[in-house]
Amino acid sequence: MHETLEGAGLQNTYGLSIIAFTVLVKLVTLPLNYKQIESTTKMQAIQPKMKEIQAKYKSDPTLQQQKMAQLYSDNNVNPLAGCLPALVQIPIFISLYRALTNLAAANELNEPFLWLPNLEGPTYGAGPADGMNWLKQWEGFTPSLGWHDTIAFLTVPLILIVSQSISQQILQPAANKDDPNAQQSQAILKFLPFMVGYFSLNVPSGLGVYWIANNLITTLTTVAVRAVIQGKEEEA
Repeated sequence: MHETLEGAGLQNTYGLSIIAFTVLVKLVTLPLNYKQIESTTKMQAIQPKMKEIQAKYKSDPTLQQQKMAQLYSDNNVNPLAGCLPALVQIPIFISLYRALTNLAAANELNEPFLWLPNLEGPTYGAGPADGMNWLKQWEGFTPSLGWHDTIAFLTVPLILIVSQSISQQILQPAANKDDPNAQQSQAILKFLPFMVGYFSLNVPSGLGVYWIANNLITTLTTVAVRAVIQGKEEEA
């Protein structure tokens, strides 16, 4: 993809290639994501009935599970539908991580993109053990990369935290207040954007570009697909 864009006469195309790759992945996984969003939307719609069953059969867990399974079947809901899209994207992310770190180590990712001075930075080919040195090494009151580059690279985790948080709020259904396990899961998920932001400090910013693009595209497609699903339900 990078070579194709370069062949078209464009320069510094790794950033565009990463975004184009993200769009391609989203298009390929759109059918799975549609099922995930459809299931999530239906789950939100049957929340009141789920609470009724949980309250009514609280003393009989076996019967409660049977009633819940029947509710899922009657409404064509698969509670596990959201797992497959996430599982599919794990090997994609790992492959992209290895590809970008190898390119950075070979000094082949040496290109600016938008406000980022270099897609190899801030780690510049450093291994995991030394990836945070750009924040640890200072010359007096000046970071090793200089204030301009350091601030530019620090915007990546900040944008990631904000975009990941917004994306999670849109993607995740509201937690059942009567279910302590659901409440605990939601509490754990609130820390996920900060974990992603922290991890982005230790990898090439090219991977951060992928994350940001993925969050934005995921959020937009989720909003669009939900609008389509809700429109079909209203027509029905």
